[in-house]
Amino acid sequence: MIIKVFNNVNSDCKNIFSNNLESLFSKCEQKLGFKVSKFLLKDDHSEIDDDQIFQELCTNNSQLQILAIRDGTDFKADPDPGLMQAKARLEKLWTSSMTSSDSHFDSQLKKLNDLELKSDTFRHKEKSLEERLKSLTEKTLLTEELSKTRLKSLEERVAKAEAYRYKISNLFHDLKQAEKVDLCFLVDATGSMSSYIAEAKTVIHKIIHKMSIKFQNFALRFSFIGYRDISDGLKRVEVFGLSQNEECFRAFVDNIQATGGADECEDVFGGLEEVTKLDWKNPSRVLFHIGDAPCHGSRFHSGANDSYPGGDPRGLDIACLLKKLVNLNINYYFGEINGSTGKMIEEFNLELRKLQGNLIKVTELSSIDLMAETAIKSVESTIMTSKSMSMAYSTSKNLKPVALLELDWKLVNLCREKVEFYQVNVDTNFDDLKNVVVAYGKKILDVHMMEGPFAKGSLRFAYAGSIEEKKGKKKVFKESIFADEKYNTMEFMKESIESQIVACYLAKEFDKVNPSKKRIRFLDIGFIRRIRDGKYFSCEEYTESEFIKFQNNAGFINTDDYSTTLHAFVHWTFHFTGGYLIVTDLQGTKGPNEFVLTDPAITCPEDFDRFSSTNLGIKGMHSFFKTHVCNHICQKLNLSPHPKQTIKNVNHDGLMTELK
Repeated sequence: MIIKVFNNVNSDCKNIFSNNLESLFSKCEQKLGFKVSKFLLKDDHSEIDDDQIFQELCTNNSQLQILAIRDGTDFKADPDPGLMQAKARLEKLWTSSMTSSDSHFDSQLKKLNDLELKSDTFRHKEKSLEERLKSLTEKTLLTEELSKTRLKSLEERVAKAEAYRYKISNLFHDLKQAEKVDLCFLVDATGSMSSYIAEAKTVIHKIIHKMSIKFQNFALRFSFIGYRDISDGLKRVEVFGLSQNEECFRAFVDNIQATGGADECEDVFGGLEEVTKLDWKNPSRVLFHIGDAPCHGSRFHSGANDSYPGGDPRGLDIACLLKKLVNLNINYYFGEINGSTGKMIEEFNLELRKLQGNLIKVTELSSIDLMAETAIKSVESTIMTSKSMSMAYSTSKNLKPVALLELDWKLVNLCREKVEFYQVNVDTNFDDLKNVVVAYGKKILDVHMMEGPFAKGSLRFAYAGSIEEKKGKKKVFKESIFADEKYNTMEFMKESIESQIVACYLAKEFDKVNPSKKRIRFLDIGFIRRIRDGKYFSCEEYTESEFIKFQNNAGFINTDDYSTTLHAFVHWTFHFTGGYLIVTDLQGTKGPNEFVLTDPAITCPEDFDRFSSTNLGIKGMHSFFKTHVCNHICQKLNLSPHPKQTIKNVNHDGLMTELK
């Protein structure tokens, strides 16, 4: 900008081009020929000593006039020239104008006052500019600080998102691995078992066919171990190791002869010993044991003909054998043909409780026709257990070592506890699901609960009990399975039950438009804090009916209990929330008129760090739609297919069929 610069030596004027105060000093000294000590505004002689003020003056004045003060001169700002001239004229008039009219004097005085007013205006403008400059400087500093804060927050969220993406990627890899199964048939190969041995050949093919439909990454290795009795020498145990070769498996089983056996008991321990020697590799491991006689040792039967009542003659110990099975993470299933094996399984489970292992799951095989169905369910159950453990370990590997107790409501011992009870306020507003704040009411009351849990899920232990003021109505109290202290806080408890609270609201909204005859109800949920030790438990109604896993949050569909209503509900939640979330992992009981559900998961890609560790984000959402079939309920609700849907139709039996 071109600036008019006057000096206080000879009032000479120079036009100087400058964009900053430092440059102006340098150029003035060159053109004026002396060192400049300071600059003053020519009109009011206020000092310009800051570059920001200089820039502001340049911006607001088309022709800036400045007075350069020579170094070493004692400059005192003269009064405004116009004002001085007016005063001089006034004095002249005063001394020589006794003849002048009063009106002329008043006129001159008015002009003087006007000039003083203008001077005050300039001073006010200067002060205003200074205040504006100060405000702009403060705002700039504040903006810079906010920008730094926002940047840091954004960087932290990006880092969190990267860690979450890595975690979910690993989790889905583990979930796929869980569909790889090692299955061992442990079969009593004495005379009465020939039909079951023959059925094992066809069971393998049925398992492969059925599981390949249910699980996209299903792979199976299978083994056969036939055991007889101690007296059968080299034929005491025959083993086909884990293999994927179905043809070789069938050939081996064809050569197994149902023969041998001396007394009523058999060499079960010898068969279990061989099970522990197999090359177990796949993540999901199943032992499917079929027998119609107990093992040796009077502890394991009720008066059976036993040549070795003191126990296994080879010195094998059941506690050691079962410990090896627990360490190998093998899921033990037993097909019960008659009641003679009941006490044996009871004693096995007694040892497994001491070892804190999974108990043996017993299914009655009253008919050979049930063998395939039972084996298939054991494989499917094991896969789902492996997937649940993958979900749990993705959160924390520090699990509480808690032994499970048997639940019999008639015999169960319930302890009285004083607790803080927190229940969702009925006036909680769910209109804006992205910003909903769940409000809780609190009161002190007494509950009755088991000393230990009767069941274990992927994230929680379940304790049976009741609330005293509810007049003994059966309740379930659920505690986190993780030992880390952060999982026993009010913050974590509120986060862990938020999914069920939101799902409960969505189910009520869905039932307002649901064309199906079956309604959907999620159990009302609250939580307690046990006063004596500070432990937190969720609290909900206990349901008596058979518990069914209808689907999970990673794409699994239970085709044996397929429900068009439930799958339409999940699709509807995507539509109702504008794609913000879906409610998945549907499980509970099925009645004639309604589904009663609990422990759902909410998949929400946008808020990946909300709705606890079961929120699998965009991968979880896509996993559902890749296996979802739009049915007649979806059509009546006018739900648009998701871009990730590949299956286009569903047949009348509710099974998935892909259009060719």
